[in-house]
Amino acid sequence: MMMGAGALLLAAAAPVLAQFGTGPLEVEPNESRAATDVSQGVWTLPGAAAIGVLIGTSTGFSSNPGPASIDFYHVRTAAAPVGIYRHRLNIGVEGGGSNTGRLRGLENQAGSVDQIIQSSFTSGGVERFVQWYGFGRSSDVYYTVHGTSSSTGAYRVDYSVAPVTPKAAGIVAAGPIVLSTIGLPGEFADTELFLYDANLNQIGQNDDNVIPGTGTQSRIDITLAAGTYFAAVSDAGTVTHLANGPAMPLTPFSDLSTTGNRVDFPDVLVRNSVAARAAGQFSIALTDSLAMTTTSSDPAGTFDVQWYQFIVSPCPDTPSGDVNGDTLVNGRDIRAFLTAVITQSTALSDVCSADYDHDGAVDRDDVVPFINRLLGT
Repeated sequence: MMMGAGALLLAAAAPVLAQFGTGPLEVEPNESRAATDVSQGVWTLPGAAAIGVLIGTSTGFSSNPGPASIDFYHVRTAAAPVGIYRHRLNIGVEGGGSNTGRLRGLENQAGSVDQIIQSSFTSGGVERFVQWYGFGRSSDVYYTVHGTSSSTGAYRVDYSVAPVTPKAAGIVAAGPIVLSTIGLPGEFADTELFLYDANLNQIGQNDDNVIPGTGTQSRIDITLAAGTYFAAVSDAGTVTHLANGPAMPLTPFSDLSTTGNRVDFPDVLVRNSVAARAAGQFSIALTDSLAMTTTSSDPAGTFDVQWYQFIVSPCPDTPSGDVNGDTLVNGRDIRAFLTAVITQSTALSDVCSADYDHDGAVDRDDVVPFINRLLGT
């Protein structure tokens, strides 16, 4: 919109806008990334669900300034403890016509052309929502709203955020590990796979695996040290800020598919498909030097991905309880165990004999399992 026309529309709608929520009103011109970063800056979302975090008007989707211009917003999530969070923006009130919200991004690799990453959808009683995942760190997305010639009234965008509990995918041995969706029973034909470390920093991704003749399912080959890791399984069109890597040389980002899009900023994952997926379609297999472990996925709704958490351990088997190393498990292990707990030992011999929760150290969380092992329960 032009400054004059936009100001008149917002002025006329001011009595209604005041009832929409506590969020600020849009500031024109904001029809592009560059324009909104100058006129509006960054809009920081609250740390909890809120009504009316974005309020404005739009009667079209033109990228040129004028009454029918699209509204761009540079949105930032509030900081929270490290974890997986599902963020949603939904158009709770439309401006008299049909308003549409979208998450924006860029071409894959080094491209700078604007792309639509996800378009709003109504599902589960939530009106016209977009959705993305973040990891507790303040993270940014570009969000747009556009309307039609009849949407001359104000729109209101509401916000919600919810923590996501990943599904446990077991314990694997430290060293070379393969994460895969290839050939799993009921698996979706065209998957994408993402890997994160304990702090939810992305360390791998794959769309189409590089093994000839295995189709468009996904595989990541990587060597992992002991620790906690997270993985996400989704379908084609799911994006982060990182581009797919070349097929060779083999890395955790190797991919036969080097097309597609990406979001502008780190710490964001977006699935663009509205399709629901049945249980088992986003499953995962973890293969270490000892065996392959498969975990079946839960049903996934619109824009949802399946998150997993797994532990990499130098000793993936159940700890023996023989902390003093005499090949027996009895009261003589108590002194050595207490010493390990007090020092929070990470020594390999202590971890393999008494780290029952596989967190990489012997500590107070291992006391009850150790007592149970002594008592034979």
